Amino acid sequence: MGIVMMQLIVLVGAWVLVKLIQRFGRSPKLKKIRFRDGLPFFLAFFIWQLAHLWTFPWWAYLLMGWAILGIGVTCYLAAKRGEILWRKFLVLFLRLSGVYLFLGYIATILAVPWLK
Repeated sequence: MGIVMMQLIVLVGAWVLVKLIQRFGRSPKLKKIRFRDGLPFFLAFFIWQLAHLWTFPWWAYLLMGWAILGIGVTCYLAAKRGEILWRKFLVLFLRLSGVYLFLGYIATILAVPWLK
């Protein structure tokens, strides 16, 4: 569980860095940076750190589900609006990815004792 504590420290450090950029950044684009938009990438890397030595291909299944989520969001936006706007897709996909990968991260932490 030491690696999980290290990962939490990295997340807190990244959150502090984003807050500092928001506070002291001169550009309006830098002030719009949100921590939650980068969280899925941190979580995907942390899941890989915890599960890359397992014989069960958890990482591959998780990424396959993430790709299916992206396809589903694309089909939903195409059916609902008749067009796919990049800004709408990206926001919706990143938010859903955050929830999906957070649940995958919790499942990975819970499975670590059994699948080592």
